[in-house]
Amino acid sequence: MRYYFYVFVLSLVIFSSTCLAFEQAKVPFKIKQEVQYIFPLDTNINFTGDKTPSACGPRATVGGNGIPTIAFEDHSLRIFFSTESYFFAEMRNQEFHTEYSAKVSITRKLGKAVMSFVPVSKDYVFRKEETLLGFMKQLPYEVPFTEQDFLNLICSGSVSFKEEINSPYSPESIYANFQRKLKQRPLGTDPWVDPVTGKNYKFAYLLPYDQSETCLIVDAYPYRNGSKIVVHVIYIANPKSFTGNPESSVRQIDLSKAIADIRQEIKSIVED
Repeated sequence: MRYYFYVFVLSLVIFSSTCLAFEQAKVPFKIKQEVQYIFPLDTNINFTGDKTPSACGPRATVGGNGIPTIAFEDHSLRIFFSTESYFFAEMRNQEFHTEYSAKVSITRKLGKAVMSFVPVSKDYVFRKEETLLGFMKQLPYEVPFTEQDFLNLICSGSVSFKEEINSPYSPESIYANFQRKLKQRPLGTDPWVDPVTGKNYKFAYLLPYDQSETCLIVDAYPYRNGSKIVVHVIYIANPKSFTGNPESSVRQIDLSKAIADIRQEIKSIVED
């Protein structure tokens, strides 16, 4: 009798134990909103995430696969274009991930480009607990990155362009003007590298604009009877500068004015 009792208890333990599994699910993006950038054709748009303090400050770590990664405590955010027509942001830790995707399209007209982002879906991992008695439940694992975070990320693209100016003044005078007018930020062990020449720059100038700081990488060298100034500009879009609001179907920013204003500010510093 005691033997049968042990068998019964052991069977009950086995049949009531849970089987834990992990599955993926893809659901449509709930917030119906399109984000549009309008910018001149001689500029580039990049995305490193609105969690980074500045394009001149700590930047995303780029791994061997060329994908920027930003650390969030025990999670990491990866941002990348998998193809020319899709933009992804993936938040993950060692076990789970949530990935958002947006459809990207670019149209060109009258010397400008319109880059459009339409969020499509959320791909996430959930835990699935199922007992041998047939009880089943799903436990979504929510990483600290929401649909609104994804939209804010899209609205925080960094725009880069180059400005060249000839001046009758010496390179020393030009550098003195920038040092007198703007704050400097050392780039430490993460220097900015010219994509064409490969030259490393260990500090940048910060130009206040649109409630933020625009990064200026300045190079000046003798040219004819004066100097040539080459300025690499990195401007991070401000989500508050977009037309519309978080509830609008379309949010848009025309970067032409910001780029023209920044170019004029650089010219004023050089000519001061």
